[in-house]
Order: sequence, then structure tokens, then C-alpha cells
Amino acid sequence: MVESETPEQRRDETDTRERAELNRCLILRRQPAAAGAIRLWWQRLALTPAEAEKIGLAGRPWSPGLRAVLRRSETPEAAAMTEGFRRLWHAQQKAVGDGADNLNIAAWACVAMILADVKGDALGQSFAAEAGKEQGDTGEPVVSALRFQQLQESRSPKELVRRLRRVLAMLRGSSLSPVLLADDILLWFAERTGQWWPDDPGKRLAFRWAEAYFGQIARYKSIDG
Repeated sequence: MVESETPEQRRDETDTRERAELNRCLILRRQPAAAGAIRLWWQRLALTPAEAEKIGLAGRPWSPGLRAVLRRSETPEAAAMTEGFRRLWHAQQKAVGDGADNLNIAAWACVAMILADVKGDALGQSFAAEAGKEQGDTGEPVVSALRFQQLQESRSPKELVRRLRRVLAMLRGSSLSPVLLADDILLWFAERTGQWWPDDPGKRLAFRWAEAYFGQIARYKSIDG
């Protein structure tokens, strides 16, 4: 008879997977408390009471109205005025402590807007890889290469949010990592504001997204079609 895992073993396994996920981040890698605050914020924002109880969530889920208001927000400026964003912002200020003055409020407003549209949490599952998954048995990705290229070419926060929301809608409720997606958005802002520009091209967002997206497509489609 195979013994079932104990709660402690499950917690240890989750901790290991969370550390591996954090190591894939570029902005949040050195801020584990900030990454943990993102996941907890998303859980309290998006989970039902039954789902929260099942995972032993620390704290009760919030009113669904907080998420609904964020999803209706059309601009980062509008999102920054919502209660849902305020709770994320305060959680991040607390998590980073003395580094709070370096937080970009526009970037975090975009994070709140996009994560409000994430349907499920899957540790380690990147947004770009999910977009590259096969649509049924068509031999084509859920998100077309043209649509993905348009997302890559976003030039303003409003444009980025609009295109990310469109792609998330195409994923039809697929689960992905709120932490990895938040890190992607923060990296987008860091690159465009000059806060950080990786010397290694492979660490830049466009290359990271392309690698995950086309790497997923390569699993079911040959390079010559």
C-alpha cells in the first residue's frame, strides 16, 4: 500500500516548487516576500470560500466586487483608485520595507489589472507557454503568432494591458502563475523606463516570451510546418 503524503510533505513540495518558480523571475527573484504577497493577494481576490478552505488560505477571500472593479478599469490610473489595487500596493510596501520608495505605482496598477483576469493559479506555468499550447488537435497555438507579435510590440502601459487582457481571454480560463506574470509586467516597465536593461539578451522580456511561446509550439509542430 502506498502511503499518502502528509500535510508537511505537501508543504515541503510546494515550498520547493515556489523556490524554483522564484528563480525563474528576474525582478522578483531577490524579493521572495514580494512574490509571496502577490500570490496571497491573488488568492484572496480570486478564490471562492470553498477553494480558499481547500488550500488552507491564510485569511478569508475578499468580496468579488474588488475583482470586478479592477476588471472594469480601463486605464492604470483608474485601477490605481480601486480598493483591490490599494490592498496590493500596501502589501508590496510592507513586503519590500525600505525599498518601498522604488516601487513604480503605474507598473503595479497594471499588475493588478492583469492578475484580476487570471482564472487559476498554476505554480511555474508561464503566460507565454500557455499561449503557445495547441488549440485542440488543430496543430495551431491557442494564440496566433501574429497576435503574440502584436503583444510583444506594445508601446504603452494602456496598450500592454489591452493586449494582455485579449490574450488572457483567448486562454479561456487556463491556469498560470500570477507571480511569473507579475514579474513579466514589472520587467516590461523596468526595460521601458530604463530602470533595468539586461546585458544578456536572453533575459529581456521579448526573448523570454518568444522562447516560452515557440518552445511550446515546437512540442506539436515541426519547424517546417
